Amino acid sequence: MASDLVVSRAGASTIFEIAAFGKPSILIPLPESAQDHQRSNAYEYESLGAGYMIEEENLLTNLFLDRVINILSDKEKYNNASEAARKFAKPEAALNLARILMRFIN
Repeated sequence: MASDLVVSRAGASTIFEIAAFGKPSILIPLPESAQDHQRSNAYEYESLGAGYMIEEENLLTNLFLDRVINILSDKEKYNNASEAARKFAKPEAALNLARILMRFIN
């Protein structure tokens, strides 16, 4: 991934892709998502330190720029967010699940 920071909605698939690349992010949940799941996803991801969440109704230029500058100008904060994102990713999950299932087949 050629970016240093990802700005995105907060669907589960999107968050897992961001995490797989270990990139800090600013998540803007879709307000009309089913059962408000994107807001829950974004809050959880933010609570782990992998990035920031900005609700769409609060998406003002000054707040957005503050978040971008905050992440990109502080190397320690950037590295911590990158590490938190990488820890969130579980690239071996499918393989682990397959191994568990194979125990029941064999």
